[in-house]
Amino acid sequence: MPAGKFAGNSTAPVVDRVPRGGMLAGLNKFKNSALMITKKLAIVLLAILTLGTGHLFAQKKNGPVVEKMTGNNGNFIRTANYTNNVLNGPYSEVFEKGGKTKSSGQYTLGKKTGRWDYGKSDGAKTLTEVYNATGGLTQKITYYSNGKPNAETEYKNGKLHGVTKKYDQDGSLKSETTYANGKEHGKQTQHITSTSGNYVCVSHYQNGRKHGEYSEQYQKTGNLKAKGQYKQDKKDGVWIYGEAGGKKTREETYTEGKLVDTKKL
Repeated sequence: MPAGKFAGNSTAPVVDRVPRGGMLAGLNKFKNSALMITKKLAIVLLAILTLGTGHLFAQKKNGPVVEKMTGNNGNFIRTANYTNNVLNGPYSEVFEKGGKTKSSGQYTLGKKTGRWDYGKSDGAKTLTEVYNATGGLTQKITYYSNGKPNAETEYKNGKLHGVTKKYDQDGSLKSETTYANGKEHGKQTQHITSTSGNYVCVSHYQNGRKHGEYSEQYQKTGNLKAKGQYKQDKKDGVWIYGEAGGKKTREETYTEGKLVDTKKL
């Protein structure tokens, strides 16, 4: 009977029903589509997070890790130790060709500690660094190609602090400078080469300025070349000058850096 028609004497309309099986099929199809969309969104979100944070879900490094690296001075093998992706323990870089050390030292929770040595592929040592337990640099030594020290420098809190020594290639001392918090302070010694005769210069500094006794002494004879006093970077008082043979040649008098009198001796 057509929909909306009355059956017999009944007053209730007859309405066609949707089959129950069709309704369930539609509902399941909707659920499957929603699930598929949810999965796709999850994949996209995961990709965004991974790209945005690099190796967000990468496996953490622990223990020794050996890697082949490429460098400007030749390929090398790096052996490092990690604790949860943080450098911690012995560390070394060795040139692949020849097996000479490029660098070697120790990390403590991501910071260099102890002695570190650096070199070239031919085995020549170039640099030594010493760090304290908290990763602060305390000493640096550079080298000549013959392996002898070029300079030894001490540091504290990132500044020159302590004694800095410089050498000639034969190992002889060129200068010895004392620093405090990045400034020259205290006794300073220099070995100077001169056509009139090599001599040793001894000066004193206070907070980066010459202050106190000053002298120049011929290295070969020990005789006086110059002697006087500095006051806040300025010559002050009586200054005496001499020759390598021991003869004193002149005397000068200064007041706050100004020459006020001179005479021959």
